[in-house]
Amino acid sequence: MRLFDTDTASAYAQLMVVENMFQNKVLDMPVVYTLTNKHTIARGIITVLFTGLTSSESSADNTINLSLNFEEFKSAEYIQKN
Repeated sequence: MRLFDTDTASAYAQLMVVENMFQNKVLDMPVVYTLTNKHTIARGIITVLFTGLTSSESSADNTINLSLNFEEFKSAEYIQKN
């Protein structure tokens, strides 16, 4: 994902928004996200855990490059059945 300055928000402001989207400040535990992506559903991946965000700046074009990392989540109930 590439963030760049717009008329309404700087790349840094956008980075803070993305960062806050995946932080669970109420419960200090991971959040399970349900996907609605055809590609991952075709592979049998429906739920994931957010595992990290990395970012780097490009001084050439004043952008911030983001990489969001997720891991497939399988509940204990699913593991016991299989």
